[in-house]
Amino acid sequence: MEDRVPEEAEGDLTCLVDQKNAGSRVAQISNQPVTPSEQDVVRILLAPQQQPEVDSGRAEETDAACNAIIVTLETQKGAEGHENGKPLVLESVMANSVPVETNFQDGNMSCEDGSHLRCKVEGGRKPFGTMEGLKCHVRSDTEERPHICPQQGCGKAFKAFGDLQKHKYRHTGSDGKRQRSAVWQYFIKSENVGMSQCTICSEIVKHANNTSNLFKHLKAKHREEFQQAEKQREEDQETAAKKRKTAPNPKQTTPIKLKVENAQKYPADSTRRKNVDEAVVRMVAVDMHSPSIVENVGFQSLIQLLDPRYILPSMKDLTKTLLPSIYSTKVEELKQELAQVSHLALSSELWESATTERYLTISCHFLNSSWELKSLVLETMLFTTSPSPEIIAGSLTRMLQTWGILKKIVAVVSEDASSGISAAAKGLGLTHVPSFTSVLNLVVSEAMKTDASVQELRTKCNQMVSFFHRNIKATEKLVEIQCQLGCSGQELVEEVETRWNSTYHMFQEITEQYEAITTALCLSNGNSLCLSSSDVGVLRASVAVLKPFEAATTEVSSERRVFVSKVIPLATSLEHLTSKIDTEQALALELQAQMRLHFANFRISHPLIMATMLDPRMKKLAFHDSVTPRQGELRILQELSELVPADSNQDTQTAESSAASGLWDFFDAQVAKAHSPSKGMTNAKLEVMRFFEEPVLRRNEDPLEWWKANQSNYPLLSQLAKKYLCVPGSSVPVERLFTQKGELFSRKRNQLNSNDVDLFLFLNQNL
Repeated sequence: MEDRVPEEAEGDLTCLVDQKNAGSRVAQISNQPVTPSEQDVVRILLAPQQQPEVDSGRAEETDAACNAIIVTLETQKGAEGHENGKPLVLESVMANSVPVETNFQDGNMSCEDGSHLRCKVEGGRKPFGTMEGLKCHVRSDTEERPHICPQQGCGKAFKAFGDLQKHKYRHTGSDGKRQRSAVWQYFIKSENVGMSQCTICSEIVKHANNTSNLFKHLKAKHREEFQQAEKQREEDQETAAKKRKTAPNPKQTTPIKLKVENAQKYPADSTRRKNVDEAVVRMVAVDMHSPSIVENVGFQSLIQLLDPRYILPSMKDLTKTLLPSIYSTKVEELKQELAQVSHLALSSELWESATTERYLTISCHFLNSSWELKSLVLETMLFTTSPSPEIIAGSLTRMLQTWGILKKIVAVVSEDASSGISAAAKGLGLTHVPSFTSVLNLVVSEAMKTDASVQELRTKCNQMVSFFHRNIKATEKLVEIQCQLGCSGQELVEEVETRWNSTYHMFQEITEQYEAITTALCLSNGNSLCLSSSDVGVLRASVAVLKPFEAATTEVSSERRVFVSKVIPLATSLEHLTSKIDTEQALALELQAQMRLHFANFRISHPLIMATMLDPRMKKLAFHDSVTPRQGELRILQELSELVPADSNQDTQTAESSAASGLWDFFDAQVAKAHSPSKGMTNAKLEVMRFFEEPVLRRNEDPLEWWKANQSNYPLLSQLAKKYLCVPGSSVPVERLFTQKGELFSRKRNQLNSNDVDLFLFLNQNL
């Protein structure tokens, strides 16, 4: 740097500073003061070794190496303060004679050597990173206070601009963070806390932590100013509301968005990914979706929106890894659960897929330690041809051994004897129980097929319903007439071949809406489909005959507790109700004949008899004769005798040490049987006696809850109750019986790939 004042500094206010008293006073002013310009950049040039023109006397006082400081004042107020005799604001004081040129731009201060600007007055070496910090430091020596409060009546001066801003908050009532209220332009906070002075009339107004009293003062004393403040307040509130509505929340939205966008995908071994994988598998299995759903664009977009960090498994990973892994884990879990069970029953369902492949699904049912009825699907077997009883028996044996439950089976429930399951069960020494729901459906279906008049009526009704389903205009006309007649307006029910009660509902709807249907047919060129008066008579009689069977079906499908103990009472009630119907009706006679043929097996089924008698709602009252309950009680005592431990105090005969010691074994055994009953057997008889003497439980109460509460009173009998009350009354879950849900399940099941059937049905029922 040259040792001269640069040309661009000419005309600036030039001051010569005494090096010995640098930063404390102005030694000499040369040239005339000029009007400084408003600018943010302050340039300070320190020109060492420059010899200013001063008299010889002054030269003795000043060191030869004094500094020439050229200052461009920042504000007009700074110049005025200097003219009024106040010390000049020195933007930097350098007490050394080292040639340095420092430029201050945008708040950055740096020297040529890269170090921060330092004040070296009196040997100090304090660095400063900002211009304001250096200014305040210099003003601590010069006592310069250029920042004056503009509020009328105040006039306080401050060295730093930030101090002035904090001071202003005392006048505005703001803390600097919240928006300032418009009313504070007319008030100054008083020294007394909670008091402010009106700048218009100088009246002192008391206020708390709000501006309500200040606005009241303006409204009462200064109407025009009040209107202006009120208008400003409304504008401020509107502006703030818009900002809240449009601006994102910097504490929530922005960080979360950035985190999501910048987040990495979940590692393969992370807990989160494993949990979501399991949820995807559960969804696919429970809802019977095709595994290809993970490749659907819509599903992928949904998962990406819900959790961008999660990676959907491929279809191959889903079918080859995830599904088999969860299947294996669940199998081991259920094996451990079944190991704790003493008795369980099996149910079997033989069904056919859309590709005519035949399957046999085996489920097990048991009561756990909490007396909760549990049902699990064990396996679904594929048969390429119609399976024989021997093939079924072999597959059943293998499956029971795999699960370790061969010796725990109480009964096997299946649809009918013709399926071969009954013969297979008997071949394995297992007790077979016919499914009540399938037998009930068989009884009604066979009776309707045998009655020619009912068959003819079914054909006519089906044609009528199909006409309305195909003809939109006829349907619209029917709805219009139904509204005019005040009918229910329900859509006509179409018959489903596998559900006999769909025939009942079709008959019932046509009977109730006969007038509306006939009118709509006549107005829609369907006169040939109208029923005659004799047809209507047969229709109504059929509905009356079938009504008890519909009630029994509803009872079965709505049962969520124990159902097996209701089989015998329901069969007895249906026979009783049908016997009261006019015997001239062919359908009633056919129903009676079918019930005699198929219901007889229920009354001789040992598991059904035991379950009925051990149900506190039924006991002996469910039988129409006295022989069956008496025989049932004897069977209960016989099974209890096997549970009673042998008495430890029984006399034992010492065998003589002779070659003929076994000669009296048979005789001794007969004598032991003839002895008086043991103490344990006496307790068993007392339990049975007390149980049957107790009042019968109401029919709508839960028998399992009763046994759970009373098992301590009947420690032996409760074991038999847990053994027989687990037997299902139907081979198909009741929630799927005669329902649309059951039809939907069957359609999805029939469309499964043969390789996936066993795995999917297992997970569908057990997850």
